[in-house]
Amino acid sequence: MATRKSSAQRKKEIIETALEIIFEQGISSFTMRKLAQQIGISEAAIYKHFSSKKEIVNLLVDTFLGENRFYSNLEKYKDPCKTLYEIMKQQFAYLEANPRITAIIFQDEIFREYPELNKKFVDRQKQREELLAKFLSKEQKAGNISQDVDPQKLALIYMGSIQISIMRWKNHGFNYSLTKEASEIMDTLIPVMKNKD
Repeated sequence: MATRKSSAQRKKEIIETALEIIFEQGISSFTMRKLAQQIGISEAAIYKHFSSKKEIVNLLVDTFLGENRFYSNLEKYKDPCKTLYEIMKQQFAYLEANPRITAIIFQDEIFREYPELNKKFVDRQKQREELLAKFLSKEQKAGNISQDVDPQKLALIYMGSIQISIMRWKNHGFNYSLTKEASEIMDTLIPVMKNKD
């Protein structure tokens, strides 16, 4: 006799299966019916845990956006270059362990269907950019970053490098090390950031 799953286990299964469907088939193929069939339960059983497809998608987006811990401790390392390298490496390692989450990051259909989720993404991106720019500006004043660098533009270039790297990795079927990319990107950025004297 199969063991009955707890509410928390069932919710986790629903979320993971939803992500799998979106990753493999896109948001347009994600329905409560398909979700129920894939898990092997009734739609009614899903509605006991989630009121709608939108609630599930919203939770997936929040799960990804909740990974802001990478930017929460910018003062951890004394060297700003080391800080940026570690943030990038940690994000890439998280995605290597959870490649399906890229279905949420690069799913324009989700944002067309749920514009408020797009706003969440934009707001979080702006928040990260501001945190980085403030950190870089502080490091520049301390003499740890070249005065020739615009902190706002550097934050934008840095974040853009992360996004493009993830997109390219996804488009290549996740068939190479994303974390290795972090050191290669930083090898290019560090000479730009460092003081010349």
